[in-house]
Amino acid sequence: MRLSQARIVGQRAGGRSFPSGHTSQAFFIATLVAGYLHAGVWAVCLLYASALLVGITRMYVGRTTHGTLAGAILGSAWGLLGGIIGGYAL
Repeated sequence: MRLSQARIVGQRAGGRSFPSGHTSQAFFIATLVAGYLHAGVWAVCLLYASALLVGITRMYVGRTTHGTLAGAILGSAWGLLGGIIGGYAL
């Protein structure tokens, strides 16, 4: 579906980004920080809200639309895996 009034900031990327690397990294960091700091509910909500904001801004600037959800899932999965492995290693 094509959006007629979409605002594109900067130049459109030449390649395809699947999954979104920025979104993946944001959810990865949010998952790791929430696990290691044993953060409360509000801190976890704030971490994931900021990671979600990264994904929304990636769609807003026109860099990726289809890879944002995949990036969130992949980043969270890697964060959980890193937390599990880090728990055994420490």
